[in-house]
Amino acid sequence: MPAGPGTSVKPADGVLPFALTEAGGGAGAGTRLYAINCRAAEEGLAAGMTLADARALLPGLKTRRAAPAADHKALLRLARWCGRYTPWVSCGGVSCGEAGNGEDSTLTLDISGCGHLFGGEENLLRDLSMRLSAFGITHRLGCAGTLGAAWAIARFGACHDLAKNTFDVVTPGEVFEKIKELPVAALRLEEDTVALLSRLGLKTIASLNALPRLSLMRRFPSNGSGRAASLSVLLRLDQALGESMAPWKVVYGHNPIYSNVMFRDGRSGYVNGESVEALLPLLCEQADLYLAGSSHHGEVLLTDCGLHLVVQGGGGAGLLDIDAEGERSLFGAKTFGFTVLAFSEDEMEIRMHNDNNEILYTMSLTARSTR
Repeated sequence: MPAGPGTSVKPADGVLPFALTEAGGGAGAGTRLYAINCRAAEEGLAAGMTLADARALLPGLKTRRAAPAADHKALLRLARWCGRYTPWVSCGGVSCGEAGNGEDSTLTLDISGCGHLFGGEENLLRDLSMRLSAFGITHRLGCAGTLGAAWAIARFGACHDLAKNTFDVVTPGEVFEKIKELPVAALRLEEDTVALLSRLGLKTIASLNALPRLSLMRRFPSNGSGRAASLSVLLRLDQALGESMAPWKVVYGHNPIYSNVMFRDGRSGYVNGESVEALLPLLCEQADLYLAGSSHHGEVLLTDCGLHLVVQGGGGAGLLDIDAEGERSLFGAKTFGFTVLAFSEDEMEIRMHNDNNEILYTMSLTARSTR
């Protein structure tokens, strides 16, 4: 909710550029801006900037020393008060009892199913904003279908015009358009990662999203920390957009949806009725492959919607016979073994091995996003 770490204090007239300050983290680091109000942001200031640089840009900047411990106590009280809107309130994405002193002044309210109590989400936001203003609390609100998008809008979106008293509720289909021009820091990334992306010329969410994922990962150092940083970027991007932008969607579960297994009691064929009804339609729409075990053999099947199913359960218990010519079957073998999935950006190879590491079956798929 607030513009930066700590609870912002509103100047007397409510319109002057204002900042909270703190001592720098190292020797000679100097005093830095800890949090700013919207007017200061409009003048080009940002949290983390040195006070000397800020005053060079804005000589008349009004400041006050930050008090993170006191801010945290106030945030906890405010979190309890926010229970009037929803029972699900957290501080910086974690339980308010676990949050550190002043490390993140964000309050997260999950208002799913609560908006109708106020006549809609926009009315809920309006009521919340009016009450915070009455308390003298400078705040910024973001409302979206994902925590990542709401956080980005609240922290880095345009300051809300209280005079207009209107609020955007960002629907899932609008998320990218709303956040694409925001800086990559809006993705809740570590400072070192943001700095590296900036050196690579990737300064906005749009520029980051436009880059193929494998190309992005290659731009990070090949050591462990570089790999972790690249994966965190992709994860945070997906969390903000509310959908995985990865080229491949592989879903795994214990039970097959279909199988041509031949049971010892004479029954043949297996259909998981609940999965066919509830799961298969979603998989057909969104997934490239469903991987399952349970049945004691190796099998590849093709559903009517074009979804491939891999069953690999030949790892321990006694093997079961398989009808390799059965319905939907592409391959079947009564053998111990394992399955290897090998990926490129637009192609996946499926290899079925026996327990001697001999390849019994292989096939390639193209990514759904390229079909």
